[in-house]
Amino acid sequence: MPPSPRLLPLPLPWILSAGLLAVTAWLIAGLVWSIAVPGYTYPSGTTVHAERAPASRPDPSAEADAPPRSGYTRSAAFSPFGTSREAAPQAVENAPETRLSLELLGVLATGQGNGSAIISAGGANVELYHVGDTIGNQLATLHQVRADRVILEREGRLETLRLPRGDELRVDGSRSDTDQRPSQAAASPAPITANISRSRWLDDPQRAMNSLRAQPVLRDGALLGIRVTPTRNQREFERAGLQEGDIITSVQGQQVRDIEDPEQILAGLGDSDRVNITIERDGQTLPLTIELTE
Repeated sequence: MPPSPRLLPLPLPWILSAGLLAVTAWLIAGLVWSIAVPGYTYPSGTTVHAERAPASRPDPSAEADAPPRSGYTRSAAFSPFGTSREAAPQAVENAPETRLSLELLGVLATGQGNGSAIISAGGANVELYHVGDTIGNQLATLHQVRADRVILEREGRLETLRLPRGDELRVDGSRSDTDQRPSQAAASPAPITANISRSRWLDDPQRAMNSLRAQPVLRDGALLGIRVTPTRNQREFERAGLQEGDIITSVQGQQVRDIEDPEQILAGLGDSDRVNITIERDGQTLPLTIELTE
């Protein structure tokens, strides 16, 4: 069986290259690369993690025993994205910190070292890489993806590139229904409406990757939604009606944790003049409508 061709690094998630609605892609792109397993339940108080690559041949029964995977997981684990090469577990765990001028912005760890990562090689050079891809100008190869870091291979040596401190996958246990203020529970939040120029985003979709960082949030052991944080373009972020720390919990009336096919949602929005999402902000659930203007 011939080896799978190695894909070149993609400048944006594949949903953007499909020519679909850029604004919606901006809202959901973070889900595509940062949700490990929507609808998959993890023990409370733990984070999603990449399993250590086995030194021997994988157990063929493992896949049969695994729980059903969602559309996000199936897309991320599809074989053309590449698979990690086996390395001694000790060598991976002890890989020194890289001295390359790279910044890890986000990871999608799908297990056994596989997955993808968004890495900045400086300036506006932000790209999505899969295991096996060459990073930047032949700087290194993405060898493995873990929950809080990636392993690079450079000149035959393994090196570690970590998420900035505090950016690893968070389990949101800081708030509960009983912790919310009485006024929050009693008051009905006012809807938020924002406006974005459709043509402006279509002309420059790179804005999508430069405007936010997305991180999955777990609560009570299950996926709650996606926490979004502005990066370089705070004004673009705020123009969409978002604030730092907002958690996107639904898109077009569908809970993030239940989304099986992001393509279907995007296709349904091709002719739409608005995007409806739900966010959690400071313990309140708020509806947000983003109107797309010409």
